[in-house]
Amino acid sequence: MRMTKSLLFVFFILFVGAYFFWFHTESACHIKEGHWATNGSYCITRNCYQTNSCGSWASPAARCSNLEIGDSISEVYFQLGQPKTIEAETYTWRAGKSGGVLVATIIDVRLASLQCEAT
Repeated sequence: MRMTKSLLFVFFILFVGAYFFWFHTESACHIKEGHWATNGSYCITRNCYQTNSCGSWASPAARCSNLEIGDSISEVYFQLGQPKTIEAETYTWRAGKSGGVLVATIIDVRLASLQCEAT
């Protein structure tokens, strides 16, 4: 009986360890529909706007095609990361390493316009 409890405990610990390890991998991030941040090896999830954890992306312009007019501010932050500047309803991001700027107008927490040309 004592051996069975010990064995169950060991299996439980292994299961919990594997579970937490797997949920902190790139594969798990994609299953959760997140973006994998390779620079820190962590998952950015759709609630990053609410948790102030969207970070900044090296090439946010690559994600512009994932956005549509009318998307929520949460979706904009999830796709493009934290903006570089915010002035009233105008939000800007660096387009990427090659330069350029992305400009979004967000009115009433919805994307009203997006200029996404990287120069």
